[in-house]
Amino acid sequence: MLKMKAAVALVGAVALCSAAQAQTLRMMKSLDAPHYDAQRTTWSPTSDIVNMMQDTLVALDWDGKTAIPYLAKSWEISPDGRTYTFKLRDDVTFCSGKKLTAEDVVYSFKRLKDPETRAPYAWRAGDIKDVRAADPYTVVYQLTEPYSELLLQLTMFTNVIHNKESVEALGKDYGIKGVDGTGPWCFVSWQPRTEVVLKRHDAYRWGPSMYQNKGPVKFEKLSIKVVPEDSSRVAAMLGGQFDFTNQFPLQFIQQAQAAPTLLVQEAKPNFQLVYYGFKITRPMVADRRVRQAMSIAINRAEIAKGIFLGNADPAYTFVDPAAPDFAPPGNCLRDFPGRTIISGRLSRTAHLTCPDMLARSMPMKHRRCCSRRPTCLSPTSRP
Repeated sequence: MLKMKAAVALVGAVALCSAAQAQTLRMMKSLDAPHYDAQRTTWSPTSDIVNMMQDTLVALDWDGKTAIPYLAKSWEISPDGRTYTFKLRDDVTFCSGKKLTAEDVVYSFKRLKDPETRAPYAWRAGDIKDVRAADPYTVVYQLTEPYSELLLQLTMFTNVIHNKESVEALGKDYGIKGVDGTGPWCFVSWQPRTEVVLKRHDAYRWGPSMYQNKGPVKFEKLSIKVVPEDSSRVAAMLGGQFDFTNQFPLQFIQQAQAAPTLLVQEAKPNFQLVYYGFKITRPMVADRRVRQAMSIAINRAEIAKGIFLGNADPAYTFVDPAAPDFAPPGNCLRDFPGRTIISGRLSRTAHLTCPDMLARSMPMKHRRCCSRRPTCLSPTSRP
C-alpha cells in the first residue's frame, strides 16, 4: 500500500474572456462514469458529480468526524441507539421546483434497500427495520440494532436524497438522461465520455455551516469535459482552456509550479491509498501464504520514489495516521524496510475537498488543479 501525500490545485490567468465565458466554470476530469445514479454504483467518478447535484441528510464537518445539519436541521437518537428522528428543513426544493418532504427521504432509503436496485453500498445505511414519515418534515429511521457509524455513513454520496417523481418518470434512464436533486448544481445534459453540463440551482439556500457560500453558486453553468490523456490535460491547463481539474499527472507538478500562469495549492490531509486487492476466492491467491509472499515482494519505497516521484509514502496500515481514529499499529503488523506483510483484502478511502473553488465538498481521486482568470474569477471568490 502507498499513502498519497497532499493534493494540489492550480490557478491560472487569461487576459480576456467574454461575458458568457465568465459565467461558465470549466472543469476537466480524466474518467467518466457509467451513469449518475448514486445508489447503483461504487464508482468515484459518479460521486464527484452526484455530490454537486444532490444532498444528504447530514454533512461531515472539516474535522472529518463531526456530523452537522444539512437537509436535516436536527435529529434525536433513542436511548437504545436504534431509532433516529430527523427534523427536515422546510425550505428545500429540488431543481424541478418540487419541495423536499419526508416522503422523498423515505422513498430514497427504501429504494436503496430494495434488492432490485442492487445497491452495492446499501450497507452504509445500516440494517433498517423501518423508515417512515411522521409528518411532512419528520422522518423516523429505525434500525434492527445500534449502528454507531450511521450519521457518518449518511454523509456519503450513496445516501443522497432522490425525487421519487424523477426516478419513476425516467425509469432505467435515471442517472443517464436526468437527475433531479436539491444540490447547488442542476443536471442539464450528459454526453458519455465527452461532457457533463450542469447549471446553477438558483433556489439553493441551505448549504451546511461548513460552507463559506451557503447560497447559490456564483457561476451560471458548469462544463465538465472528459479528457483521458495526461498530456492533453497538462496542455489544456497550461494553455488556460480549463479552470479546474481534480486529476493532474504527478510528473508535471513541478512544471505547473513553475508556470507563471498557474498557482499550485495544497489540500491536506489526503486519505487516498493505492493498493493491490486480492479476490481470495480465486485459486491463485486463496492461499494466505501466497498473498503474504506477494506483499513482501513489493518494494513500496521504490514505487513511491520511482513511480509517484516522491508524492506518496509507504503505508503500513489501512488507516492514515492523520485520520481521527488512527491508532499506532500493534503486534498484528510486522514491518520490514520498505515492505509490510498484510493478508486479506485491502480497502481505501479517498475524500478530498476544494472548498475555495466549488460550493460544496467534492470527493477527489488524485491531484487537482484550478485555473484562475482574474478578469473572470477573483482569487478570493467562489463559484
